[in-house]
Amino acid sequence: MTTIGILEIVELNKTTKVNTSLEYLPYTNSIPVNLQQVITLGRDPTCDIQFDNFVISQLHGTIWSVQFDNETLPIVYMNDNSRNGIVHNGKELDKGMTVILQHGDSIEFKMAAKLKFTCSDLDCCSGVCSVDDKLTIEDWTLTDRLIGSGSFGSVYVASNRQYRKLFAVKVIPDAQASIPDKLIKQESNLLLSINHPNIVKVHDTITFDSNIYIFEDLICGGDLFSYLKREKYLRPIPEQETITIVYQLLKVIQYLHNELQIVHRDLKLDNILLEFPLPRTRIYVCDFGIAKNLAHCTQQKTDTCVGTIEYSAPEVFNEDKGYGFKCDLWSLGVIVHLLLSGISPFYGNGEKEIMITAARNGRVNLNRNQFKNTSLLCKRFIQDLLKVDPEERMSVDDCFNHDWIRLNQVNLEKFYQRRISNMSYQNSNYRPRSSDHYTPRSRQGYQSSTQKSTYNNFNRYDQQQHHSSSSSSSSSYAPRKRQPYTPSRQSVYTQHSSRYAQEPIQFQLWMGDLDNSWTEESIDHIWTSLVEKPKSVKIIRDRLNPMKSGYCFVTFHNQKAVDLAIQRNGQPVPSSNKYFKLNHASGAHGTSSTNRHSGTASSSENDFSMFVGDLGNEVSEALLFNKFNHKYPNQIKQVKVIIDPTTKKSKGFGFVRFLAGDVLNRALQEMNGVEIGSKAIRVGLASGSSLDMSKPGADGTGRTTIQKLDYKRVVVPQPQPELNQYTDANNTRLVITGLASKFTEQELELFFIGFGDLLSCKISSDFQIGYIKYYLRSSAEAAILNMQGCVINDCRLAINWASSDDETATTTYEKSTTPPLIFYSSEYDNVRLDKLDTRWK
Repeated sequence: MTTIGILEIVELNKTTKVNTSLEYLPYTNSIPVNLQQVITLGRDPTCDIQFDNFVISQLHGTIWSVQFDNETLPIVYMNDNSRNGIVHNGKELDKGMTVILQHGDSIEFKMAAKLKFTCSDLDCCSGVCSVDDKLTIEDWTLTDRLIGSGSFGSVYVASNRQYRKLFAVKVIPDAQASIPDKLIKQESNLLLSINHPNIVKVHDTITFDSNIYIFEDLICGGDLFSYLKREKYLRPIPEQETITIVYQLLKVIQYLHNELQIVHRDLKLDNILLEFPLPRTRIYVCDFGIAKNLAHCTQQKTDTCVGTIEYSAPEVFNEDKGYGFKCDLWSLGVIVHLLLSGISPFYGNGEKEIMITAARNGRVNLNRNQFKNTSLLCKRFIQDLLKVDPEERMSVDDCFNHDWIRLNQVNLEKFYQRRISNMSYQNSNYRPRSSDHYTPRSRQGYQSSTQKSTYNNFNRYDQQQHHSSSSSSSSSYAPRKRQPYTPSRQSVYTQHSSRYAQEPIQFQLWMGDLDNSWTEESIDHIWTSLVEKPKSVKIIRDRLNPMKSGYCFVTFHNQKAVDLAIQRNGQPVPSSNKYFKLNHASGAHGTSSTNRHSGTASSSENDFSMFVGDLGNEVSEALLFNKFNHKYPNQIKQVKVIIDPTTKKSKGFGFVRFLAGDVLNRALQEMNGVEIGSKAIRVGLASGSSLDMSKPGADGTGRTTIQKLDYKRVVVPQPQPELNQYTDANNTRLVITGLASKFTEQELELFFIGFGDLLSCKISSDFQIGYIKYYLRSSAEAAILNMQGCVINDCRLAINWASSDDETATTTYEKSTTPPLIFYSSEYDNVRLDKLDTRWK
């Protein structure tokens, strides 16, 4: 990672102790601040830098860095979360206040510690404190600190003499040359009239020297594109985090469409800002440069072709019919697809004609490997947003009624209210002036233009400039000329769609069960002493739970090193109480030693897998791997023991994947009946496994077929599981624990009836346990799969199969009866069959 600053611990109180999970610089008390890194400071043990002193808050402060693109300089922010306060350069900060750190800044935690921030590159922290480079317009003071650049202007840091906080100012250069005064006034009033907690608030617009200055809140977490960007690709985020972003975007779209009759027309990752670069944070929508008020338009439609091609709906390119509010919903569908997969659904190779054609076809592939953990409801939400016909596409009100949002709306609304009520200092104490009868003020050099130009010239569809760019920071505050699209962002858009198919993973190992104190350098040192120096080591940690043991990928230079390293699986790690947990990285296709000797490379198209049954509960993946690896050295690619998610115990079977087909054929004949642990295993060819291997045969055909043995003739006694609530295929009864008095029978029914028809629904007399009986077993299974562990009304649900309709029954379990056949149609809503007579009177 790129180091952009150093945080030095200058002084500590005698009673203060410091613990950190970060690495100190050698022989110093300094900690590096890396690009796109978030550092938490406080008394809580989970903080990156822990100060063991009672005057320090659990989360005292947060330091992070943001960089818009490769053409702009990074900015380091610090937010005060403390109760006792943080003193920055001798001035005490208010709680929730965010400041920009510069070279040489002092940071003091009262009666606990003093720190000093130093920039590793002085250019990265210049621009905020240079008095000579500041431009003053009335109460506003502008600096040359560039935050980022858009298609029509650049954004800088600004301040107001009446308030302590910082603002942002968007500068639109030479606007007076092409935009009439009436349209400038109309745009100014539009921006000042918007007031929503998820929209960047505009406080003032001023015309000065033919430039337009738009003063707005400074949002310090960067944009959503930068949050997802990792070098040359976009990383996907979990569905639980995605839905919180989508819910906030729907609130914005609902406000614009239903209350103001405004269509944004340029919703994209670049125009969504984050309050903090952390999961589940508050978002803000910005850049209303091409927004359109459709209140007075014919049929509430417009025909101007504007926006970003990758996010634009198909009807935007059809100037004959025009388009309306639903173009924003198409953009939302593209955003959701990008958040979950890191891949744009219609980008292709980046050419305009190809993207437009792909959008008009509307073919969205949700069967990619990136969507394997995405729920079915979420996939349907994306499909309903990316309907080519606007009439079939969901409106914003339809989105709120969609099952993906509706079933989670209680928790989403609680989350939303917490985020809105916990407004940071950046957006809480500044009262904008009234926008009524607002007229932009004229300043030096302002001359009315008589040129016959339309507002469309200002909002034209600029293909080359729409991916933002900026030149290097300048000391004089002159509006900079726009350059072609930013290479860094454009290259990401070009490469991230084909990343998963083009980047091979060679000679790579997966290493799990890491110690929290291990770093990439220490793991590199371990393998250097045991095998050879790895080519690279990459640690993957859980951002939501940094204390959780992570895993890493170790890449070597050749297959021989991989073969030697994999033999360490299950052995103790030197100078540690951990044991090696190793496997071949998923997707690795390096050739094995056997393949190289025979002159053939292992093919990623063939899957040489074997089923292993009758495993004892004590057999782990490491034990199974060691048994097979001892018999067939360096020929085992992957081992998997299937675990029951309910009992967390082995299901008694697993799979072994080999690197070559001839080894699989040998194992099928030699390993059947071999004792592993307390039982003799049985083996068979796994479903979907390849039956052929490339090897010269004795018959002269050049290919040999793996013999598929008839394992049905092998008599292996298999005891049947006893009949109980788990094994009874007709049992549809569920017991829900973890409830509280907040739950009513009607609420319980509301959350569970969406999975199928109910035969009964009731809550115990103490309101702690619920009992539900479905008509179909599949409905009960779907309820367990989707609702297990959900938090509703501050209660975490625990769902299990019930043994009887009577919760007090203690008799032997009796098999449930098969439900009678009834007419079923997806057009009818699910109902409670025990209350049909009362509901349909």
